[in-house]
Amino acid sequence: RTATITIVEHNWDSARAIITTNGSIGRWSDNGDTHTCTVSFTTDGTYNLSVSCTDKAGNDGGSKSAEEFVVDLTAPTIDFSNVEGQHAYNDVIAPQINYHDEANFDANGMSYTLTGNKTGAKSLDASQSVSGNDGTVTYADFNRIVENDDIYTLQAHLTDLAGNEAEPASVTFSVNRFGSNFFVEELEGLAGDGDGSEAAR
Repeated sequence: RTATITIVEHNWDSARAIITTNGSIGRWSDNGDTHTCTVSFTTDGTYNLSVSCTDKAGNDGGSKSAEEFVVDLTAPTIDFSNVEGQHAYNDVIAPQINYHDEANFDANGMSYTLTGNKTGAKSLDASQSVSGNDGTVTYADFNRIVENDDIYTLQAHLTDLAGNEAEPASVTFSVNRFGSNFFVEELEGLAGDGDGSEAAR
């Protein structure tokens, strides 16, 4: 954020213009009776800004203040617990998503999806909690039924109150309590000559 202060005064004296702020104050520039100055707010923090002035004759130009405001340039982060990528599980499987932000955490900005390779979007029991600038989503142990054996991708997203977005986070894992799961990927460039003599290797 950069604030621009403009004062119009013929009998101008920059020493009589008082800027009170915890931002970074620039120099005054003059164009006839119009005088401008910028104040920059370039790092994370809570800021204030007020301006008052008088002219050379001592006439009071009054004062202006901005409401206290926050600059937040730091993106939140996401990580996972109780599950690792490319691992297979045949016992307890209860993934947890951990959302973190330095400030301005927004519980409404938390989102997540669980997708099975065979079954598509999956809705399983999960609980959500928030403490300060951290949030968690914890799945209950997946029900031990054949239908829940699958290869899953868990994706999570987070946007904070300042609009900063976490880097996309995902983890892929397998649940195989009743047998193995695997992907079959399409192989290109392995077409045969029509008589069955060419085999994929």
